[in-house]
Amino acid sequence: MRETGFGKYFHIRPTEAIWDRASHWDVKDMVASGPRNDIPFQALFDASPTPLLVLAPPNWTIIAANEARLRVTGTSRDHQIGRPLFDVFPDDPDDPQADGVANLTASLERVMKTRSADAMTVQRYDLRDPTGQFVQRWWTPINTPVLGEEGAVEYIIHRLEDVTELMKMRGEAEARDQIARDQQAIIETLRATELALRESAERLHFFRALEERLFACADAYEAMRIATEMLGQKLGVSRCAYADVHEDGDKFWIRNDYNAPRMQSSAGAYSLDLFGPRCRNGPASHE
Repeated sequence: MRETGFGKYFHIRPTEAIWDRASHWDVKDMVASGPRNDIPFQALFDASPTPLLVLAPPNWTIIAANEARLRVTGTSRDHQIGRPLFDVFPDDPDDPQADGVANLTASLERVMKTRSADAMTVQRYDLRDPTGQFVQRWWTPINTPVLGEEGAVEYIIHRLEDVTELMKMRGEAEARDQIARDQQAIIETLRATELALRESAERLHFFRALEERLFACADAYEAMRIATEMLGQKLGVSRCAYADVHEDGDKFWIRNDYNAPRMQSSAGAYSLDLFGPRCRNGPASHE
């Protein structure tokens, strides 16, 4: 028997899932460590007005559902906990154009691959009513990963909003376009945020590496050499140089430089006119 991070409440076997109804599911297991252990995470989870579902890959096994999710789908925990998502919520077999399962599967797989949230545009995903008949429903889902200690995706939080009434009131075409624009804005914001965080982490890593190398330098010349070399390689340029201006203000000296393979060093003295109208004259001198 393999016990998941929610093993205190149910166990996943290769062929079945058992849920301990007596103790109920406690969201605290998702944050096993932290400065506060007295926060009632189960109550917060169930009190959320947003429908939430927790899935376990690779079969998208349903391991938790909050009260809002149960209400909006007209289901119970007994009906779904421990079962694969698409066994509980399949496509309408009588609708050849139904693509809810395919679209949601693609989103969940993107989350597994990128280890980042995936916001879907408005989706039609019909559900069964109490009589067993499929009824038309529209949703805007967002799937968010929960990473384990090794950085792998252990769970996915499936969040959605029921926009069926909005679709009916505004007309399917108009509502779908508007919600799609709103969701696209969310997607672009998520991507921009993720990119900014990644770039920030990369810059921090570079400066830490540069700091370590500079602390080990024996003199200023070695520090200049290392700084220009690391910065040039980081920027991916063919030449990176360190220079200072002579006290008479007529020349500048390139003391040290980094050059890509097969590039000549530019170290030497140059006229400041290179930056003025007489730049066509080239270097005033080269020492």
